[in-house]
Amino acid sequence: MTVVSCGAGKYSESMLSSSISDCKSCPPGFYCTNDIPIPKLEECPAGRYCTGGSATALGTGQCSTGFYCPLGSTAMIACDLGKYCPTAGLSAPFGFCDAGYYCL
Repeated sequence: MTVVSCGAGKYSESMLSSSISDCKSCPPGFYCTNDIPIPKLEECPAGRYCTGGSATALGTGQCSTGFYCPLGSTAMIACDLGKYCPTAGLSAPFGFCDAGYYCL
């Protein structure tokens, strides 16, 4: 059997495919390197988001200030009410707003 690489951003159910028609786009929340001999289908890293077809751990992008991205994020999540997210690349809200203040 000849092994075919699906290429970065794609995967096959067996991860090593014998036909390019077995390849699918990497699902949202994951990135797929699928390089021979060590293919990878891994969750998008915390602080980043992967919308689908992501080829590296960089995913689609880094979470912006005011948002956070836990492991396996498919999109940025707006910071929770009463909490703040002061920097880019957070995996969870940074903390609670101080008493007597509100956070936008």
